[in-house]
Amino acid sequence: MHVGNQAKGVKDQPDWNLEAQKLRGRIEGRLPAPLPKIEDACSAMLEAVHEHYRTVEGEGAVAVVTVAATREQDLAACIERTSAAAAMCVALAIQDRQEEYPWLLDQCSRAFPRS
Repeated sequence: MHVGNQAKGVKDQPDWNLEAQKLRGRIEGRLPAPLPKIEDACSAMLEAVHEHYRTVEGEGAVAVVTVAATREQDLAACIERTSAAAAMCVALAIQDRQEEYPWLLDQCSRAFPRS
């Protein structure tokens, strides 16, 4: 009997860096040139995330409320730890509605690391 997600073993784990490079290839040509200042890029990211969850899950959804409640802390953390390209990557990719915000933030940060 198999229940839930089965462990695949260490050798079969996803290559997250490879996945990030695939995402980079999908998004890189869509990034604005020049990139906005980090504060503006982070604001755009958080606005896009809020709009995504509001549209997909509805105004009162937990994700919408959480994103709104943590906006100031998330903005400060983004400015401190994230590149403008990674923030814009999230803002653009979340509009495609194929991935969730936490995964996108991780993958975009790998694809466009802060220098």
